[in-house]
Amino acid sequence: QPTKTYHIIVASLPNHRGADDTLSQFAHMGYPEASIIERDNRVRISLMQFTDKDEANKQLNTLRQNEKFQNAWLLAVQN
Repeated sequence: QPTKTYHIIVASLPNHRGADDTLSQFAHMGYPEASIIERDNRVRISLMQFTDKDEANKQLNTLRQNEKFQNAWLLAVQN
């Protein structure tokens, strides 16, 4: 049965130029699990990923309390 992974997206870029630098910035901010997700002709930065949607939403709401992450959103990826 297919499962989903829920990514908390904090940046969306048109291409890889700058994505690695942005990823490094988040790693230095204390998010070493941040990763690059490529889908739909976009390059996105996933700060965290979860298999449980409720846990993902809980973390998303916590992150949004930080001004830097007010525009964060969830991306569900079918595995």
